[in-house]
Amino acid sequence: MSKRLPRSLSFLNASTCRFMCWAGGSNCLLPKRLRAVVAMMAIKGWCAEDSVEDHIRIKAQAGEDWPSLVAQITGASLGGLENLAGIPGTAGAAPIQNIDAYGVELSDVFERLKAYDRKENRMVMLDKADCRFAYRHSVFKDQPGRCIVSEVTQRLPRLWHPILSYAGLRELPPPQTPATVMQAVLAQRAAKLPDWRVLGHVGSFFQNPVVSEEMWRALPEMPGIRPTAV
Repeated sequence: MSKRLPRSLSFLNASTCRFMCWAGGSNCLLPKRLRAVVAMMAIKGWCAEDSVEDHIRIKAQAGEDWPSLVAQITGASLGGLENLAGIPGTAGAAPIQNIDAYGVELSDVFERLKAYDRKENRMVMLDKADCRFAYRHSVFKDQPGRCIVSEVTQRLPRLWHPILSYAGLRELPPPQTPATVMQAVLAQRAAKLPDWRVLGHVGSFFQNPVVSEEMWRALPEMPGIRPTAV
């Protein structure tokens, strides 16, 4: 299906219409009228490929619902994505922001993706270095709209260890499995926000500031800032 993307979308390069590709629109606020061509990736499916050393490759099509994908993979006793459970959107959207939750970033398990490059009008394969991942950031945010992701591949560890550094997960009693961690994450999310499918909202998304050590040490001297320790 991804081979058809260049043919299907090539008309956009010659068009003056604004183009937007959405994962699902759960975090979008729309005007009464939107003058744009809006596309939603509908290519679905995922599979576990042959293992590489101590990892298992998971290849997911971009239109695969992310919460459902994580639930299915975790249900297959594969760990690595459970801390990212419940994030609205699709597999193809996950690399755009380098989704990050409960102590885990997508880049921690990311291997590569396939995308349609609108500028070059061809399919490209981008690895982790190409994506230039940073804290809730990627090359795709620097060049919005250029690439349309069609497929994402992750590397999940065969030897799984839970990541429980986030407050609310540290107290998770044994036995700790990918499934129990996922359920704890989902409970944390449900306690903070209503189900967006029941009560529409754009969610909670933020980016913590990254400051120099000099600035951090000066914070306690600023009005309204409580002393902290790391």
